[in-house]
Amino acid sequence: ELAIQSYGWREVFVALACVTLLAAAIIFMVVPERERVPDGETLGRQVAQVGRILTDRAFWCLAPVMATTAGSHVAIQTLWAGHWLRDVAGLDRTEAANHLLMMAVAFFIGILASGAVADSLVRRGVSVLVVMFGFLALYLSSQVGIVLGVTEPLMMAGLWFAFGMAGQASILAYPWLAAHFGANLSGRANTTINLLVFMTAFVLQYAIGAGIALFEAKPGGGYGPEAYQGVFGAVLALQFLALVWCLVSL
Repeated sequence: ELAIQSYGWREVFVALACVTLLAAAIIFMVVPERERVPDGETLGRQVAQVGRILTDRAFWCLAPVMATTAGSHVAIQTLWAGHWLRDVAGLDRTEAANHLLMMAVAFFIGILASGAVADSLVRRGVSVLVVMFGFLALYLSSQVGIVLGVTEPLMMAGLWFAFGMAGQASILAYPWLAAHFGANLSGRANTTINLLVFMTAFVLQYAIGAGIALFEAKPGGGYGPEAYQGVFGAVLALQFLALVWCLVSL
C-alpha cells in the first residue's frame, strides 16, 4: 500500500516480478544439481500410480477437508478479506491494508508454529492429524465471528489474526499422507492434494464473488454485511461438512 501510494501499482508489480526472477536465478546458479539415473517408469505405470492414489479411501477422507479449508483461506485472505474490511467493518484503504499485513504476519507465524507444535506433540505420542484438527477448530471458530460480522476493533483483529494463522493447518496432513503412501507415491499424492487445494481456491474466489453479486449493491459501491454473512456462511458450512466427513470416515 505504501509503495503503491508512492510509485503506482504497475511499478510495484514490475518490482515484484524482478525480485521473483532474481530468486529464480539465484536458485538456478547456486543450488547444486544432483545427477539422477531415470527410473524408466512408463507413462502407463505413472497413470496407474495416480489412479491408486485417487481410489484410496484415506486420501478421499482427508482431501475434502484439506481442499476446502486451505482453499477457502487462499480465496478469502488473498481477495475477499479486503472487501469485507471495507464493506462490513467500514475501514479505509490504509486501515484495511494494515489488517491485511497483520494477517500475512499471522500466516507466517502459523506456518512456523503449527510445525513446531506438531513436532512437540508427535514426540509425546499425539497423532499429527489430531494436531491438525485442533488448529482447524481454531480456524473454523474464527470464521464464525467473521460471518457474524464482529467489528469491535480488538475482537475483529483477533478473529482475522486467528484466521490468517490457522488457515493452512491442513499442511500437517502432508507428512501423514507421505507415510501412508510410502516414498514412491508420496510426491504424487502431495501434488494431487496441491492441485485440489488450488482448484478449490480458484473456484471459491469466483463463487464468493458471484454469490455476493446476487445481493443488492450499496449506492456508494460495495455490498452490505448480509451479503458477506450469507456467502461466507455458506463457505464455512462447506468446510464444516468436509470436516465431519473426515472425522466420520477415519
